[in-house]
Amino acid sequence: LKANSIQVLATGEEAISRASERGVVLVGAFGYAMPRATLSIVDPETTALCQPNRVGEIWIDSPSIAFGFWELPKHSQSIFHALPLIVPVDTMVPEVYDPVPAGFLRTGLLGGLIEGRVVIFGLYEDRIQQEIVDLVHPEIVEFDYHYTADLSNTILDRIVGFTSCISFECFINNEHLPVICAETPRSQRADLIKLADFAKQAMMDYHGLRLYCIAIAPTGSLPRAFKNGKRVLHPVLCRKMFELGRLRLMHIHTSVDDTVFNISFGDDTTGGIWGVEALAVREAALPSHARMVQFSCCDYPKEVLDEKTKINLSHFTSLAEILVWRAVMNQDEIAFVGVDNRGKDTKGLTFRKFGAKVVSIASYIEKRGGFHSGDRVVLLFPNGIEFAATVYACWFLGLVPIPVQMPEAARLHEDITLLMGLLAELKVTHLIGNTATEDLMKQKTTLIHVKACIGPRQDAILPTVFNVSKAPKISKNLGKDSGFTAPPNASLAKTSPAMVFVHYSTDMRRTLVKVSHSALMAQCRAQKVQCRLKTGRPILSCWKTFSGIGLLYSCGLGVYAGAPTVMIQYTEFSMSPQIYFEALERHGVRDALLNYAMLEQATNASEPITPASFNFTVVKNFLLNTEGRPRTEVNQAIERRFAQSRMEPTVINAMFGHMINPMVTTRSYMNIEPVRLHLSLKALRRGTVQITTEQEDPTGVWVEDSGIPICGTTVAIVNPETREICLSREIGEIWVSSEANVQSYQGAAREHGRSFSNASPLTVEASKILPTGDKSTGEPGSPSDMNSRYNVTIAGGDARISYVRTGEIGFLWNYSKDTFNGGKPTSLLFVLGSIGETFEVNGLMHFPKDIEATIERCHPNIAPNGSIVFQADQAVVCVVQVRQPDITVVNLTMSVMHQVLEKHQFMPDVIAIVGEGVLTKNRFGEKQRGKMLSLFMSAKMPLLHIHYPRGSLPKSVPEQMQPITPMTPVMGRIGGSNSIPSVSVSNRDPEKPSSIRSNRSNTSMASMRSVRSFIGTMFSNLKGGHGGHGGVGPGGSGSQGGNGNGGSYPAGYSHHHAHGSTSSIGGYNGSRPGSGSSVGLTSSFTGMMPPTTPKSSNMSGNGSSGINGDDSPAPVRCESPISSSNLSSFNLSGGAGDGATATGTPATSESITPLTNSSPVTSKKGPAPGTPGVSTAVISGSGPESAVNGSTIATNPPAAAAPGALSGEPAAAAVPAPAIVVNMTHIPFSESMDGFP
Repeated sequence: LKANSIQVLATGEEAISRASERGVVLVGAFGYAMPRATLSIVDPETTALCQPNRVGEIWIDSPSIAFGFWELPKHSQSIFHALPLIVPVDTMVPEVYDPVPAGFLRTGLLGGLIEGRVVIFGLYEDRIQQEIVDLVHPEIVEFDYHYTADLSNTILDRIVGFTSCISFECFINNEHLPVICAETPRSQRADLIKLADFAKQAMMDYHGLRLYCIAIAPTGSLPRAFKNGKRVLHPVLCRKMFELGRLRLMHIHTSVDDTVFNISFGDDTTGGIWGVEALAVREAALPSHARMVQFSCCDYPKEVLDEKTKINLSHFTSLAEILVWRAVMNQDEIAFVGVDNRGKDTKGLTFRKFGAKVVSIASYIEKRGGFHSGDRVVLLFPNGIEFAATVYACWFLGLVPIPVQMPEAARLHEDITLLMGLLAELKVTHLIGNTATEDLMKQKTTLIHVKACIGPRQDAILPTVFNVSKAPKISKNLGKDSGFTAPPNASLAKTSPAMVFVHYSTDMRRTLVKVSHSALMAQCRAQKVQCRLKTGRPILSCWKTFSGIGLLYSCGLGVYAGAPTVMIQYTEFSMSPQIYFEALERHGVRDALLNYAMLEQATNASEPITPASFNFTVVKNFLLNTEGRPRTEVNQAIERRFAQSRMEPTVINAMFGHMINPMVTTRSYMNIEPVRLHLSLKALRRGTVQITTEQEDPTGVWVEDSGIPICGTTVAIVNPETREICLSREIGEIWVSSEANVQSYQGAAREHGRSFSNASPLTVEASKILPTGDKSTGEPGSPSDMNSRYNVTIAGGDARISYVRTGEIGFLWNYSKDTFNGGKPTSLLFVLGSIGETFEVNGLMHFPKDIEATIERCHPNIAPNGSIVFQADQAVVCVVQVRQPDITVVNLTMSVMHQVLEKHQFMPDVIAIVGEGVLTKNRFGEKQRGKMLSLFMSAKMPLLHIHYPRGSLPKSVPEQMQPITPMTPVMGRIGGSNSIPSVSVSNRDPEKPSSIRSNRSNTSMASMRSVRSFIGTMFSNLKGGHGGHGGVGPGGSGSQGGNGNGGSYPAGYSHHHAHGSTSSIGGYNGSRPGSGSSVGLTSSFTGMMPPTTPKSSNMSGNGSSGINGDDSPAPVRCESPISSSNLSSFNLSGGAGDGATATGTPATSESITPLTNSSPVTSKKGPAPGTPGVSTAVISGSGPESAVNGSTIATNPPAAAAPGALSGEPAAAAVPAPAIVVNMTHIPFSESMDGFP
């Protein structure tokens, strides 16, 4: 039966007498087929007729069966009118065999024919199959077949501790994975681990079945259904709820290495997808002559004219010079307008008045600040007119402003810590701000945080605020009247910084980049051309940070284009997002700029925006700033939401910005809907792009384009290792060449270098960004290190064009549409994610965002955005946050494992379940993988449950992550705000770092006895010390209990199985009351005597004695299934205590020898050599058999058979069903079965 074949060993009375033999099963026949009925045995996997003596699904045809399901034609055809296949000998081509025109009914029953009689072995879902792969001939794929009733009976009959059991298989990733769910009244983690270990060994030794999972639940918790008037475990319900992660489980043990084999491997497991071997495979699959290079550029227009004066703005060298010109040419036009907290516009400043304000602040800083040209100054302002005026004042003085956002009251500690770190790094003790800045820094709570950052040093100086609001008004204007006509010549050099931008990663790692005046001009020029900015058309500024595109919208674009800038403080937006959208509609702004964080905040605000109340028909360019992969689902939700405001989907445009360039690509004014591609993750992991559909590839991922390169920008997709340009249908690193690129890292390049060269795989590492030859080029921040990122050229390309490496992975895709670019193909950029966040498993690259999206959709108890995936050394760790920490979190790990295996073809190494508030996120809701990695590796992460799918602790995971206390109910482990709950661990022996037992041993008899030994030690309390083992032999003493402090701790039970005259000795129970005195207690013997124990065996137990304790005989309690005839022959007596004092030694027990098999078994192998097998098979039928090309169809038609029907004689009446013994092929055992009750 294990080989899906039938071999009859005996029938009749002989079969009944041989039913107790090992390796056979007694079955009964159901007789012959009824008259006018046709019965066939069909392979349920291939629907082909089975050969004789093979087990298959029973298909029947009869005039009395139903015709189909109601209103389900597709299912009716496949189930009620199924047609088997047959392979003719002459053609060897499968063809449909239709002996009955209407087809067969599939019963779902597995059985066969024995002498024409029908034998049924069970339902189709009651059979478990496991693949056998011969390492010598891997192309031959065969299966072993097991029946759930046999497996459950083995568990319940051979292992004490389980009250009920059910087995089934899960079909995951095209593999059949056997699972056993069992119930037990035990709750101690050590007991559950041992029970799972015994179940695994019993399945291997008795059935040769490699278990994928053993799930242990409390008694009565598994789903049941009525069957024959009794509530029994329902296999389909158990399997479904197990796969959905909704079973109430106490413990799960999984074994992946010897059951899960359909794991994807890359073409170059050493070099990854960028390696030479992987590159050669891609080249062979995608010939280069049929592909194009991934290179796209857009040139600047010959001139950028001001609409009113027709002056070419490209002739100016800095924004400060343009402001001087605007103060003269557009002096009465509005330059800046503020919006208060009520959403009302403040009095605007014209270009002339704004220039006068700049002169006042510049004069005040020059006279009172004590700064010199070239000094770096930190600007701490809210978004407003004073901030913009101070930036220009610094430029006229030759200072290098470093704008920093104002600290938030809700995150004051974090923001002050970042600010003080920046000041210490730049060695700056002064802040330039306004009255709001001064008031904030003088607050008591702020001073507390500042002093906490400085520490106990006596020489520390608190930062002082230079308040520009105190600057006196000066009637002079910009130009010759004031002397401020342009920045100093030294600051206008291309190598001199005009400004330093401060960028923070999601893990709040600081990066400083220098931007020259020429780069700022190039950025504004590209924005004006690409976004079609016009003179007098308002620009709305509301941005959290003053870096990149946020600063351009605050200070640069309005002055460059001659347009009024409407400024809204971000704090006002966060409190009332309505202010932004009201200003957008009131001022008729055509170009709006937001990001995902702002939109989410507007949606989740206490007074969320209602787009239906606005009219955004005037908006023509609704920009969504993204620094990575666009979020397709969010973009679609935005389109649906703002459609109520009469905003067209073509108006909502994603853009790709980076800290090296605020706008690399954009979809502005393309007037086409977003291009969304469904990519195959299987191909993407290998570095190629393959377009699929959701129907043909459910595991794929949707991506959305980020537009085309803006004017003056060149984008190339390059192999980061070879520096060669990638061809089409390949992914690579995005390189950007543009005059708008930043220069390099500023000052604290070492801080940035640490973030790039950190060993953490969650940051953009130098080892990943640099090619092999550049991994050791100087210190981080050195000129060679900067050149390796900022002044790079493509191998084999134009050496005159230098690029900047973004560290982002993407590809270019040609798209054509009649309404865009004249129908010519246009290269659109698709950004996939940061190369620093990716990790490799088996030579394949994975994006954590894709895996996290899979995890967050697999179970309803997982919180939204509640998973973080990272790689600790070589171990993939999945941290999952649950909504409710109930007992189902143990089963939830299986849902995570299955979904990751199904969609990503690899198995995680660690799955950690955490409660609410554990996942770290920044203020924008972005996940901080680096901090989670640090918490995990330092063993400071509070866990609810942790599971190791491979059954052992990964080497890279710290040992202190393991619990030191027994498992307690989940609800009892939820600690307070200052407590770390205990950890529930699956697949982990509390005493052994790697608790995977050996699958083989030559001492099979001892291994059977280990079950008995386990029963004795099952109830030992880990708080009490175990006594030593008693000697084996006549009169040997038993184990003594350890001394416990302040309470009674029972001793561990030690069992020595007696044979001949050797006696088995019971264990002691020792106790020590709180007063300190020891009282000797009696012990009970719980040994399980095997039925083969000689009748002369003498079983006795010695009573223990403590200090000042009385000796007492030890009563013996025998729990072995000893027959009444043998019981009288045993001498069960107790001896007096020997007066020895019990010692508090660490908890020990008799070593458990694993169950054994006499033949070695390797992973993914079938029966070992020498294992008896059965080669014959059966196909069943009723009545006389009609052979059709070796297949058997049994029929019993009437005497006048219809034309084309198979004929046969009527079956004999009243034939009793004979008893039949059928061989059950299994892996052989040792002859002794001693050890199982």
